[in-house]
Amino acid sequence: MNIIRYDRATDRAFIRCSGYWNLTEAEEFREKIRAVCWAAEMSGRSMSILWNMIDYVPQGAEIRMVNMQTFVLLGRASIDKFALVVPSALARSQMRRQISRLDCQFFMEREPAIQWLGWTERMPIDCPA
Repeated sequence: MNIIRYDRATDRAFIRCSGYWNLTEAEEFREKIRAVCWAAEMSGRSMSILWNMIDYVPQGAEIRMVNMQTFVLLGRASIDKFALVVPSALARSQMRRQISRLDCQFFMEREPAIQWLGWTERMPIDCPA
């Protein structure tokens, strides 16, 4: 499962990923990220990202290849702050290898990530992260 919301008013992306993906899910996720990156670029401002991977599991080689394409898209985007919530040590290790060129901060829990991002107001009701 993956859910992505982009709030144009605040230039914030809320992402939630979980489970084991098939190729179609990975490709759909990549295209959603492409759309978010495009929307942020059109705003002319940097975005911040809260990516919650609490129930995410390490993926197979084919999915990792698609995910690396996704991270290339993110690497080209104008990102102010990028917080990844990844409690699983194995998933965190895999993610660190895949996003080695992205400037992001890893967290074990959601609340410290939100504090680090500096998001003090209430989260939107439909925030998946």
